[in-house]
Amino acid sequence: MKRFFQSLCLLSTLALSPLRAEDNLVQVAASNGQFKTLVSLLVVSGLDKALQTHNEFTVFAPTDEAFAKLPAETIADLMKPSGREMLTNILKAHVVVGERSLGELKRPSEGNPIKTLEGTTFRLTGDGLTPKFGNAQVIQANVQASNGIIHVVSDVLMPGPKENNIVETAKSTGMFKTLLAALSAADLAGVFAGNAPYTVLAPTDEAFAKIPEATLASLLLPENKETLIGILKYHVIAGSVSAKDAIGAASAKTLQGSSVRFQLQDGKLAVENATVIKNDVSASNGVIHVIDTVLMPPSKPVSVRHVPVAIPAKKCPSQSHR
Repeated sequence: MKRFFQSLCLLSTLALSPLRAEDNLVQVAASNGQFKTLVSLLVVSGLDKALQTHNEFTVFAPTDEAFAKLPAETIADLMKPSGREMLTNILKAHVVVGERSLGELKRPSEGNPIKTLEGTTFRLTGDGLTPKFGNAQVIQANVQASNGIIHVVSDVLMPGPKENNIVETAKSTGMFKTLLAALSAADLAGVFAGNAPYTVLAPTDEAFAKIPEATLASLLLPENKETLIGILKYHVIAGSVSAKDAIGAASAKTLQGSSVRFQLQDGKLAVENATVIKNDVSASNGVIHVIDTVLMPPSKPVSVRHVPVAIPAKKCPSQSHR
């Protein structure tokens, strides 16, 4: 309770100061006047210190009216030492690392998963006039602070089940064993388990089985790592691109550098010579579109150097004829 009264003192002190461009996130919230409960809870949890550093954050800030929708006993329980962990998790579910305006969060398409500091992912949906973050209406956007940005929301967000990342999602299906082995051989698995959003055109084990066994084994050798990286990156697009967006864009640049073309064939989405057999598989850091064929990049990045087995095999018979 002492901590609570200290936070009220902080509020009254900051509220007297005019809003300045150099005010940090906590100072801006306190000066605004409609976030008394939020600032009090930030102070009690200790999260206020993190939001006053030079690190940049995006805060989806519930108003006092938003917190008033919660039962009074819930707030009281969160203020107790026994409720500190739950309080911290709830507050972290309103914070995204990095400064992200509402426009940036909606690109490249609405509905992309946005991972919070707590780990729960929410989606930004709705049109420009009525955007929603999770179940909370964004009632004011892009309130600037020296170390980030605030989007004012109408409801308190509650942490929910955490989505798996791309690698975890691929593992859970059981149909991408070869792809996961290739990612491991190329040292790329860690990249797609991170926070950056990606779109992965994921060939199934059956898709990889179409490649000659010797060629596939050759690709997994350490000396062919660069070739393997090029092929795998040709299956990845930066950002989350839904099937709908892919059709609308017609093409997209891959991490390998070349572009892939999307089109509808017999009512099914196709990318280059592969058919998308399942689209929009959601992950915490992007989206997976399952394809039935391994894509090969254009000629230069995929030279036939990755199958050198034929040359030494022919030398032995020619020498034995002498």
